[in-house]
Amino acid sequence: MDINLTSLLIPYYSGSGTYELSLSEDKINKTDPKSSRSLSLGEFIQALGIYKNIMCTTFPHHRSELDLYERDLVDMATRYPGKGFYEYHKRFSADAAAHLRHNKIPVDWSIRNNSLFCNIFANIKPNTCSICSSSFHSSSYCNQSNNSNRNTTGLYRAATSAAACGVEDHIIQTLGRWSSDCYIRYIRIDANVREETARYVFHN
Repeated sequence: MDINLTSLLIPYYSGSGTYELSLSEDKINKTDPKSSRSLSLGEFIQALGIYKNIMCTTFPHHRSELDLYERDLVDMATRYPGKGFYEYHKRFSADAAAHLRHNKIPVDWSIRNNSLFCNIFANIKPNTCSICSSSFHSSSYCNQSNNSNRNTTGLYRAATSAAACGVEDHIIQTLGRWSSDCYIRYIRIDANVREETARYVFHN
């Protein structure tokens, strides 16, 4: 089913929560107009987190697949300006639902649809570092910067703040564009506190 993630963020939402029925609901029930807006990256992570917790309660084996999908979407959002990542999500989700409904073929969400990706991002210039022009990191984290100590302090603060807010480790890794688990050393907060915070964020 093609779930409308926006509906998960609307308190006391009374619609179906799916894109398939949204048109008929607009005519009959006058659904909340906020359900059709595009989500920011933070809102997307929050809504997908709610969806993952619900889905994985029944289908826990899908957790890693959805985590990889989330990481890929976060990567798109940080590499490209605008909300192309959310357009990709809506179209990918619709295609996956159609494949399952009409062909009985489940789609692996952890595998990027390169045709769809190119269709959306082909004419969008990626964000690049203003120092070395690389698209793999932002200017704040460039090794060629003269202010390396200040950059390291920024890494500690950003990673620790994200962890304190309950952001999952794989999202912190993707947002910081780390290719290994070295990001862990930048998080200065007790692991038990992080786990408790994450549990509170996603269940309240």
